[in-house]
Amino acid sequence: MRRLLFSLFVLTAALARAKPDPRAFMAEREEIRLLAVERARQAPHEYQRALATAENRLQALHEAYQVDGGTPPVRLDGDIVELRGRCRDVQRRRSVGRPVDVDPAASAALDRRWKIQTGAFDALLERLEEWARAQTPESQIYWRALSEFDRWRKDTERALLFNAPPGETGLTKALEDREAILLKACERGPRRTRRPNPRVIVPSQHAFPSQINVQAFYRFLDKVTQSPAKKSGAFAVPVGARTVTQRENGLRLVVRPLRGNGIAHIGSTEQELGYDYLTFPADTAYYFENTGATPLEIEYVGLEEQ
Repeated sequence: MRRLLFSLFVLTAALARAKPDPRAFMAEREEIRLLAVERARQAPHEYQRALATAENRLQALHEAYQVDGGTPPVRLDGDIVELRGRCRDVQRRRSVGRPVDVDPAASAALDRRWKIQTGAFDALLERLEEWARAQTPESQIYWRALSEFDRWRKDTERALLFNAPPGETGLTKALEDREAILLKACERGPRRTRRPNPRVIVPSQHAFPSQINVQAFYRFLDKVTQSPAKKSGAFAVPVGARTVTQRENGLRLVVRPLRGNGIAHIGSTEQELGYDYLTFPADTAYYFENTGATPLEIEYVGLEEQ
């Protein structure tokens, strides 16, 4: 019995002294380098953000190895110098129009990371369905899902170092598409509309450039411009469509229709849209419905509640 206890003690002590795996360290280090260099190849004029994120990931990788009780097999300062040199070399070549071939290893790393991230997004959609089966109120599902999505978005940007995922035109568009899927999944049950079965669209996917006079929105609220608007933009609702249900976290949304006819559904009420400003209370569910024969165009500004 004593021998058995002693053996268990030795085994436990050995496990406690187990060092981190240097092969896993080197594999992640190489992935960071591959993705940073690929970003310099994809976007030579805006790769600095990816380079800064890559350096932060390298530092975190080295620190985690040390926290686990090991001495990294390479030096952090050497890693950063090498990373900067390779990225800048690719950036200079691309900036003067010299071709740089895609590294197959970088493509493989992007594919692997994107599959991991899309798997995490699919898991979020599954949790959303679990919340719904547990009869969680729709507003709670919305805020919980959007909070988790925001964390997923930031983690995905960091994991891919802002590179375009395989088969996508860019990371921003890929993330917008996933957010649209999530917003539509947050809606539980039918919506009250003037037209039967309108197509559901997400405003960000139908945005268009617009010169917005934010001060005019402030004047409508009889407020003095004290700080920049937290969000602003313009979008179009196609004929026979409505927007997905949204809410503004702590922001008062002010909208101004530009063209077309439609209805604003705000909470349990509805408001015919004219060519004047309309304000929505913070945290209140809303959506727009196009009731006309031409696209409904809307400008909006999100202002902090005071």
